[in-house]
Amino acid sequence: MLERWLAEQDVERVSDVLEVQLVTEGEPLEEDALYGYLGQELLRNYVVPGELAAVFSDLGVPEVADHLVKHKFPSVERIRNGDFGEALTGALFRRMQRWRVPILKLRYKQRPNQPVQGADLLGFRLRVSPPLVAVPEVKTRTTKRLDVAVDASMSLKQVLDDLPSSVLFVVARLLEQGNALAFRIARLLDDGFTVERHVVLVHDNDKWDDRITARLVTPEDEPTKLTVVRLTNLKDVITKAFTAATLAPGPPGPAQGEHSRCLIPAPQSGDSDGRPSRGMGGLHGVRSCVRRLSSIRSDIPTPACRTSLSMPSISRASTTLCASPS
Repeated sequence: MLERWLAEQDVERVSDVLEVQLVTEGEPLEEDALYGYLGQELLRNYVVPGELAAVFSDLGVPEVADHLVKHKFPSVERIRNGDFGEALTGALFRRMQRWRVPILKLRYKQRPNQPVQGADLLGFRLRVSPPLVAVPEVKTRTTKRLDVAVDASMSLKQVLDDLPSSVLFVVARLLEQGNALAFRIARLLDDGFTVERHVVLVHDNDKWDDRITARLVTPEDEPTKLTVVRLTNLKDVITKAFTAATLAPGPPGPAQGEHSRCLIPAPQSGDSDGRPSRGMGGLHGVRSCVRRLSSIRSDIPTPACRTSLSMPSISRASTTLCASPS
């Protein structure tokens, strides 16, 4: 899905140390499928597999969405935009650039409106010699700010000054999971590795200005890769993606009844690389779900409408959740 939605353009070397790659929207996709994917990707960045099932016996009840809005997803627009950019960058590094991203840091925020500490994410290529560690600094902007790339570069330098702390954070989380990858990454601190500096800008397409890149050329004195992801109506994309994420959890199994099975499929856990497993979720299959809801007997209750969501709902998803059986 990501590979169809986004298209990487050719890399352009704009100075001796700065490479720029533009990522644009690719083929047109159905909105249900796109936001189903984005909602599921956001959800897996915040929620550990099995976490919601430990709290709720039925993942189809409206309280699940309320729980996500109140306790997981940021309400502050600046933080929400930043989280979206970091989640999208993680998917881009895993799915399209084939980095190993074993830890999704948004899961470890203690409060929804807390910014991520240390490196936004770390990517690893352990089979090359010397091993590579990608350190991206991500900035997400729905408005024009000409110094955004320069600001990101300065933030990246601060992260690199204490990079071992970010590496140790990854090691500790992998040890908690019982993942043997922890030992391979821990050895990097003794054996050494090469750092790849990345600045990633997730930017509204209409607000983009080429002077943003031009301003980064002069101050950047170390090899850096700048990736610019330009999306149309980025603010609207972020709002819809978070709304879809509140609808992404699905029922644990057939025992919940036909009306629950008609809700959104549960997100799949990732593999040891942090890549998502195959399968859609989110808003995928909404139309068929509505058709099935209409055939359910009237003595089976349907889920209540999720009117308490603080973010705008997507009309088709609302139809799925609020439809009454005939």
